[in-house]
Amino acid sequence: ALDYIRQVAQRQGKGNDVVLMYHTLLRRMVFECDPTEVLSSIVDNWDTLGVALLDPKTRWKEPGSGLTKTSVYHTLIESLYPLVDAIKHPVAHVAARRDPSERSAQLRTGELLMTLFVATEHPTDAAAVCDELERHGHRPDPHLRLSIVSALASSNLFELACFYFWKVAAIAERSEDGHLEAVFLARGLHLFALQGDHKQAEEFFRRIEQRGDVRPEHVAWRLQAHAVNGDKDTVLQLFRSHFPKDTPTRATIFHYTAVITAASLTLRS
Repeated sequence: ALDYIRQVAQRQGKGNDVVLMYHTLLRRMVFECDPTEVLSSIVDNWDTLGVALLDPKTRWKEPGSGLTKTSVYHTLIESLYPLVDAIKHPVAHVAARRDPSERSAQLRTGELLMTLFVATEHPTDAAAVCDELERHGHRPDPHLRLSIVSALASSNLFELACFYFWKVAAIAERSEDGHLEAVFLARGLHLFALQGDHKQAEEFFRRIEQRGDVRPEHVAWRLQAHAVNGDKDTVLQLFRSHFPKDTPTRATIFHYTAVITAASLTLRS
């Protein structure tokens, strides 16, 4: 089946029909095979299946139904979601590839599991797999490690999130990859804003500002860092500085939410 899909992809490119074939094949594997077999098959066909699974741009379209007829797009990694419940010991799948000749396979298995666990909101499992890869001498992709940080923060596991964030910091600070630096700064701002650590949040916002890369979500997180502390005056001051009356820049619901949050916490205190 995979050989046939490859042939179609060579003729037509990776359009919706081809990605849908991948999805159908992966779903069949998930429901008919053991998790170890599924992971091994993907890793053994990494250039075809693995690369596509880790690429968020590889999506297939589900035709709309009902009154709206709106199509729904799915990333290919969603095809593996049912596999999560069947994976009882994630770290064991990484440890099993301990043979020196399988180092690349071990890293790919781990990064695939990390991606899957982040996508399905199992950040502690993703972090455990990351630790196991490092124990075997691997350096997992820093972008993927930062996605674990965000997932941990979204689950209010701030101590763990900070631990993994600062581990990536040294890599991001030395990297010449401008995109990695941008992602690192944005994740840092978001992480510390959620905790109400306004000093750290302001430092990350300042560095984003120096890059000339301030986006609406960055402003919202900056406001949030002060709002969760009930600092209404600072939030209002920042809001007015970012959205003066004579500017075409419009505040979004996220910016107004920060103002409301600060005001409500002030009233409670």
